[in-house]
Amino acid sequence: MTSCSISCDGTVFWPSPWDGSYRGSRPPEDVTALIDVYLLQTVAKRIMRYHYHTDVVDIANLAAVVGNREVTDPWMNWLFSRTFIYPLPVAGVQDVMISGCTREGTEVVGSTYYAQGEGAARVATSLDLYMKTGGNSQFDLSDPCRYPKPAASHAMQ
Repeated sequence: MTSCSISCDGTVFWPSPWDGSYRGSRPPEDVTALIDVYLLQTVAKRIMRYHYHTDVVDIANLAAVVGNREVTDPWMNWLFSRTFIYPLPVAGVQDVMISGCTREGTEVVGSTYYAQGEGAARVATSLDLYMKTGGNSQFDLSDPCRYPKPAASHAMQ
């Protein structure tokens, strides 16, 4: 892997692919765009294509980092309609966070060790972080009119 050099004014110099010498430069905005596109958007794309089997709310955590509803609303629409928790079928997070848990509150897993930190509470925590960073109120699970299942589940505990 090649590395880059950063000057005092923040300009980034990239190594030449031919001889390894540092030719040309990239302003910090290019580096920010590179990080935004590769690290955030590519990870989001891979999650939504089921290439990455991650935590059910990792896409909400990415949306909280980005903080731009225009970019992240499609991600959140996917989370609320097409997310996945093994072994359940594809569904919205508002359903799988309740249906994916046993009566004891842990997710359906093969061992109690894996149940540590599982359950609906961590999903609610991530979605709350998304809302605090300026998330779209359409995805606020604390609205009992729009999302009655999580509210009813919370009332029963």
